[in-house]
Amino acid sequence: MRSLPPPTPTGTPPGNLAREAEACELYGVFQVVSDATASGGSFVAVTDYGGVWGSPNEAHKVVCQFSVPDSGAYRIKGVVRAPSPAYGNNSCYVKMDGVPSAGYLWDTPESTRWVTDAVSDRNGADPVEVSL
Repeated sequence: MRSLPPPTPTGTPPGNLAREAEACELYGVFQVVSDATASGGSFVAVTDYGGVWGSPNEAHKVVCQFSVPDSGAYRIKGVVRAPSPAYGNNSCYVKMDGVPSAGYLWDTPESTRWVTDAVSDRNGADPVEVSL
């Protein structure tokens, strides 16, 4: 489903902030799946569909921690593969430090290959910029 590389700054880039989602804390239905085509040979997914949530479900999440060297506006990019939006597997909620409480509802592009996409907010900012 999603592997989250570093937030991307809109100014001078900081050092490497990349995080492999499979090395982060996984809760609920999220699982690590082996795949030779994925970065690091695996990725994080909800393998048995897992249901649809109309808002962020704190029981099911991936938590990646990092610190930024400088405050500023950042964009978050993810490497994603979402081959079948008809089953609802092309979106997820994204929060930074618990904000926004409803999460940014990120619709990822439909693709059978791994593609890089900036987090956007359905019917809102594209891309989302967060202040850290």
